[in-house]
Amino acid sequence: MTYPPRTGGALAFPGPCVERRYEQPIAFAPDGGTLAIGGAVAVALHDSHSSAQRWSLPTPARATSIAFAPDGSTLAIGLVDGRILLCRVAEGGITRTLVRPERVGGNAAFDQDAARPLAFSPDGLLLAAGYASFAALWKLAADVPPTDVPPTVLRGSASGVVALAFTEDGSGLLVTQRGVPTDLRLPPVYLYRWRLAAWAASNSLPLSTLGAVRLAGQGPTLAAATDGGVAFWALAPAPASRDAPVLLERRNAPVPGPYSGSTSMQWLTFSSRGDFLAGATSDSVYLWDVASATSIGLYLVPRQPINGVALASGGATVAAVFSDGTVYIWQRSA
Repeated sequence: MTYPPRTGGALAFPGPCVERRYEQPIAFAPDGGTLAIGGAVAVALHDSHSSAQRWSLPTPARATSIAFAPDGSTLAIGLVDGRILLCRVAEGGITRTLVRPERVGGNAAFDQDAARPLAFSPDGLLLAAGYASFAALWKLAADVPPTDVPPTVLRGSASGVVALAFTEDGSGLLVTQRGVPTDLRLPPVYLYRWRLAAWAASNSLPLSTLGAVRLAGQGPTLAAATDGGVAFWALAPAPASRDAPVLLERRNAPVPGPYSGSTSMQWLTFSSRGDFLAGATSDSVYLWDVASATSIGLYLVPRQPINGVALASGGATVAAVFSDGTVYIWQRSA
């Protein structure tokens, strides 16, 4: 197995975006040309090639998630207090604020109100957000007034939402929620598929995972951290009924090297098309090809905590943000 040369460059994001204590949301635009990063009191947008800052947008609370619309024109910013800001990527102006449908009075220590994760529908007309006990779905169509419109609340039987993704045809929303641990075991992760036309969920299945879980609508595919790499599950494209199977196939993708049996991914992220997956440990960033479930990239990182990882469309560019606000960007060779 061969790996492309490790090439990287570091750029420093502005002080307001440095958040040493928490996960920092970071994401590439669909075309890979810009990189957004959220921090304690601001979100910044940088050119991913020159590292030049395009704009910095002050936020009223810490950013906990960010997502680009499919056409790259809109950036959604989830905040720790549950609000979601929609802003224009061109100049960073806020166009709309979405309010969490059910406030529980969270605090900075536990993030009970936080909006994370976020996902746009393929046509960009719907936005889904994950909260502590449910997923919320907003309509963003042009004929909807830009005011606070009550979202649809999708509530499974488990607790916190850990991953969201619309299916490629836009007919369903995939949601994973963390369950309650029993007998000192790892808490299971439950997968739901909401059929948007009927607002109904297909059957849920518990999965055992050590850490991060991510979903991609293409395939569709679920990825979860294991004790030696990641596991990919191929999902049913469109269950016809509540009793139809959701999970079809599992493929294990270990990490290379002598420590593969004890490596746990702290961060996972899919590319926008779902064809590549990046994962990070404390000292390395890995890249997998989803179709073959094989490792195709390995990037060593400075010895400091990683706060977030991003992957550009096509898997050619990987970025990681560290606890001091430094961002490394690697360009994978052909």
